[in-house]
Amino acid sequence: MEAIVLNVQPRSDYGKGAARKLRRSGLVPGIINGGGKSVSFAVDPAAFDLIFRKTLDRNTLIQVDGLGAPRTCMVKDVQRHPVSTAIEHIDFIDVATTAAVVVPVKVVIVGTAAGVKAGGKMEVFRRVLKVSAPPTSIPGAIEIDVSGFEIGTYFKVSQVVPPAGSRILYTQDFNLVTVLGKRAEAPRKGKE
Repeated sequence: MEAIVLNVQPRSDYGKGAARKLRRSGLVPGIINGGGKSVSFAVDPAAFDLIFRKTLDRNTLIQVDGLGAPRTCMVKDVQRHPVSTAIEHIDFIDVATTAAVVVPVKVVIVGTAAGVKAGGKMEVFRRVLKVSAPPTSIPGAIEIDVSGFEIGTYFKVSQVVPPAGSRILYTQDFNLVTVLGKRAEAPRKGKE
């Protein structure tokens, strides 16, 4: 995964008053934690939003430019206004491109299960899995092909083949997907 460039401006004013003034000027405050020290910045919220509208992935690597040497970061938190949902503050975490990070990765179901075609019902128990991977190897999604799943099939998290360079973190082996059969209908009571 290649980092997307985000241009920011250094900021030296802190506090609520400075943050309000910054927002009135059309920018939002932010901070980068990690890499030895925290660095504060100001950024155009529209430029930040555009990155995630393009990628549709919260785990996007961002190269922050404008603070001296470029820094590779990931989003840790975005605070939004409770009513307008406008961005009010952005927290980044500085990541080394070789050290593993733990991130949530969505599970994508591919295909139609044979058991569903036969009248069964598929249940997905988890839509997101925790994955440990270097930032450049974070998968966009974990695909599970269910085409061969018959009624009664259980697919456990231990059966997921992690993408190259990553590992799926779990402490217990749990069901991820299953195909259930039709429920038997209760006999109808009728007139005899």
